[in-house]
Amino acid sequence: MKRIAALVLALILALCAFGEQETVKEEPAQEAPAERVLLMTVGGKDVYKDQVEEIAYLLYQYNYTDAINMPQGLMYVLLYQVAPALLTEGRETELLGEEKVSELTQQYTDEFNEYFESYVESLSQEGDTDEDKAAHRAQAEKDFADAGRMLDEYVSGMIAEDAFDLYISQLPIEVTEEDVYARYLDYLEEEKAYFEGNIPLYETYQRYGYTLFWQPAGYRGILHILINADANALNAYKEAADDEAKQAAAASVIASVQDTLDEIYKALENGEDFTSLIGKYNIDPGMQNEENLKNGYAVHKDNKTYMEEFTKGAFSEEMQQVGDVSKPVVTSYGVHILYYLRDIPEGAKELTEEFSAELRSELESSRMIDVISEKLRTFPIEYTDAYYDVIGSEMLP
Repeated sequence: MKRIAALVLALILALCAFGEQETVKEEPAQEAPAERVLLMTVGGKDVYKDQVEEIAYLLYQYNYTDAINMPQGLMYVLLYQVAPALLTEGRETELLGEEKVSELTQQYTDEFNEYFESYVESLSQEGDTDEDKAAHRAQAEKDFADAGRMLDEYVSGMIAEDAFDLYISQLPIEVTEEDVYARYLDYLEEEKAYFEGNIPLYETYQRYGYTLFWQPAGYRGILHILINADANALNAYKEAADDEAKQAAAASVIASVQDTLDEIYKALENGEDFTSLIGKYNIDPGMQNEENLKNGYAVHKDNKTYMEEFTKGAFSEEMQQVGDVSKPVVTSYGVHILYYLRDIPEGAKELTEEFSAELRSELESSRMIDVISEKLRTFPIEYTDAYYDVIGSEMLP
């Protein structure tokens, strides 16, 4: 379970500490706080717009969502704030045991105090007097109080979350191998339709860390040796204003490492293995990774992941079949010699144990959400007019 409460507190600290802080000399006049917008009430527990916005922003900031998604923020509020309060409130000792509750109380008290002291420190400036330090501490106490971050509430909330973790771990949620394989097939069909003919989109999803099960056609596995060239020549290449200047600069970059290039090409002509030469000459850390050495960098002629010069080199006239080696390729990183390791077959990627575990976890989470939502629906739910303006017509839970 995500420690949403801790993330919220950490975010508040970061936002409050941003920029230069001035010593507090007197209390500034403040406007009266705006009235909170109530979205819904579940079992007597109120859910407010600002509460949902805060979580929606965090989900976006920490890359759980692609944009600030209010329905998704509301779902997290319901699952990780409302549900624990309704389903496990008052049962913490029963679920966790008295000794564990005592241990967690101390742990979360220390954690909260560390957050608080860090915030006090962020207000400090060199040369602060004792009076200044006392003013900073008083300001920090006020800021935490204004933000609703109080020690007792934080500790009880975190313990409630632990109790809820245990509660949901005991829910009767079953995922079979057949379920996992069916989800795998669904993803294959979706991804093939979604990414076919759109390599930049496919690679965007890869960059953001999505697990993808379909491999589009046209990819090659490429190994390379990156050679560190003369810095002045490289700077001239980076700063070249047109193609003519760039070609001239590229020639100077290559000339700066010509002796090394001659050694490498001669070794290849004599039958030396390209991989052994990587270990001897290459400066790219990525080529020290066993997986990359085994499979090569996945390069497509339409890709946006690698530099244009690198991609062109991977699909140049010299690179017509597996085992081919490119001419020297200049990029802003230096000089590359590329090796055509393999063609990456189009189609379904193997359903490995790692993939299976990820799909199983996803299915368990999805079914857990369904179970918790069903339990929440047993409580009285009231939606306000503001709910429809902020969330839309979808009824959550």
